[in-house]
Amino acid sequence: MRISQRRYRAYQRGRLACRNASCRGISQATRPPAHIGLRTARSGRTDSGVEPAPANQRYLDSLSVRGIRRGQRRDSRAGGRGMKRQAYLQAAAALCTEGIYTTKRERIPWEQGQSGPLDVKRSQVWEQPFTGFGKLQVADRLAFSAAALVFSQLDRKDHSRIGISMGSAFGSLSTDIRYMESVASGFPRPAYFSATLPSSAVAEVAIRFKLKGPNRVVVGGRAPGFWALDCALSALASKKATGMLVLSVNGTDREDLESALVPPDKSTEPHSWAWLLTADRIDSGLNMRLAVDGDFASDVPAGTEESYFVEMIAAAAQRQDFSRNLNAQGFAGSISLQKDS
Repeated sequence: MRISQRRYRAYQRGRLACRNASCRGISQATRPPAHIGLRTARSGRTDSGVEPAPANQRYLDSLSVRGIRRGQRRDSRAGGRGMKRQAYLQAAAALCTEGIYTTKRERIPWEQGQSGPLDVKRSQVWEQPFTGFGKLQVADRLAFSAAALVFSQLDRKDHSRIGISMGSAFGSLSTDIRYMESVASGFPRPAYFSATLPSSAVAEVAIRFKLKGPNRVVVGGRAPGFWALDCALSALASKKATGMLVLSVNGTDREDLESALVPPDKSTEPHSWAWLLTADRIDSGLNMRLAVDGDFASDVPAGTEESYFVEMIAAAAQRQDFSRNLNAQGFAGSISLQKDS
């Protein structure tokens, strides 16, 4: 049977769309180009130049690179990267070694016996019952805790047009290790398998708080939180959402911190933070104007993402202006937070 060339091209496009959707899962996961310890798309080698990547890994990496390039083209048309962009910060929260920070309350120290975010309790972040909280994997639990602290500060109930942009240094690394251990034991656990995608944390937050906007997941690199912020501002600038929940999650199980899979420069203390950004003012929010002028490309200067964002959250809690100039390899710009007059 012969078919026309136009129908054949349409058939091929349909196959490619289905294949891309199955690889991306529930979210459009993107990676920064400066990916530490991950295989590159063209060479099929790690940063150390060994261990060729399998064909399916090279295909997934090429999808990630193409996704970023497409996003850059869209952002340039929407006045995105390399230009000053603004949004309103409505609420923020962070969980770090020193305690819990929010823009509505002063720092809350950890209770006796708690060493940090990995020991967080449901009652410390969310007042409503959540029987499955203790069974959440590390990344899911940290992401939910930060998001719950943000939404508990707002009276607004309709979150249908709010999206999520999450950056994660490790993704679902600990869950992947637990799943492979269960496979090696001869009894694979479906509960682990269902959480081996980095986007599982986004799904948990979206389902729990009924967020129906676009979502993005950035895994790896030296500045995943900054990349997540960049994606969120792009979505607001292109009017794809009225609000974006920006998440940054950095954490693994304690036994995995000494793993060879965690590079020395990545073995920071577990933490998570969340911002809710909107394109316009809302009644129950802080309505502090966030301005980002520059281009997030690869690195962050001296200090960690956690220190910058916790400092901004502390300034927002005091309703104080905040401004920092950031200069690093491939990046030059500034971030400021001001009270809206």
